[in-house]
Amino acid sequence: MNEYLPYILAGLALTIVVVWFILARYLKGKKIQTSRKVNIDVEKIITALGGKGNIVSAKATNSRLSVVLEDDQKLKIEDLKQLGASGIVQTTNKVTVILGQVSQLVAEEIDNDR
Repeated sequence: MNEYLPYILAGLALTIVVVWFILARYLKGKKIQTSRKVNIDVEKIITALGGKGNIVSAKATNSRLSVVLEDDQKLKIEDLKQLGASGIVQTTNKVTVILGQVSQLVAEEIDNDR
């Protein structure tokens, strides 16, 4: 079996190259959709975070919005979930909300009012 291993690996590598070449030719002229339109109410998200007066700072990274709050008792976790948050991590006076593409938009809206 060991004497056939180089031939098996060479055949596998050749198959991968051929499949890659065929896909590259097929996708060459295709337009790939990289973004989708997101309908979300930024003001409702800010309200669920306790309002603009409750937000000390906000920072967006990738799909997450990290917010430092003045009073975490004003945070409405259920409202955030209903507004499309796929995950929420809460610590004392800080919450990280996974919002996807709109995270940056919400952080910019918060910063615009400061």
